[in-house]
Amino acid sequence: MYLRELVRAVRIYAIVFILKIFHKLFLKLRITLKFRIHGLTILVLPSVFIPKYVVSTEMILNALKSIKISPGLKVLELGSGSGVLSIFVAKKGGCAYFLEVNKVAIVNTLINAYVNNVEERVKLLRSKFLEFPLVIMNPPFLPCYIKEGLDINWCCGPNLNLLLNMLNEARRHLKRGGYLILTASSLTNHELVRHLLNALGIEVIYMVKKPSIFDSVYLMLCKRTSA
Repeated sequence: MYLRELVRAVRIYAIVFILKIFHKLFLKLRITLKFRIHGLTILVLPSVFIPKYVVSTEMILNALKSIKISPGLKVLELGSGSGVLSIFVAKKGGCAYFLEVNKVAIVNTLINAYVNNVEERVKLLRSKFLEFPLVIMNPPFLPCYIKEGLDINWCCGPNLNLLLNMLNEARRHLKRGGYLILTASSLTNHELVRHLLNALGIEVIYMVKKPSIFDSVYLMLCKRTSA
């Protein structure tokens, strides 16, 4: 048991170390990245999470590609980062709303919406009471302490407090019978995430796993079943 926890801790440290070095480099040099992903042109400002080559981002994009998004369907993204998921929804004809705590990321999302000609269908959510039939989130899911600003991009706290806050926010805005798409890591303990969802009246109805270098990433399709 001790050895297993040690290996888990080393894997978490390795992921955080790599992510932090990579993002700090671009922050220090004040470099704005530009790349193509799933037909979108995405700019990433310094301090914003870089979604390129990220397994969890790819899994949600592929899920969104496979489902029908009717014209004007209202979709909420929690934690938009550079806005790639919201913009993908808007490109499919939906109306994407997003919530984000990083002010730079809010600007980044709106810039990318303009760059991809969907600025009319990507909006910052300003209401606490609006409900959605579909909520998407690619949250920070590593169970480690948030020691500096960049850490909020990948750490949710050792007790998953940030992740739990985001799940509560998702529950608040998810219509009864609506769907939630989110990701989790094997290092997070995806079964614990399932338990947290069940406590909120949200049932995991489908789950798929994809291995990455240090962990396995889970895509969860969930449905709100309680009133």
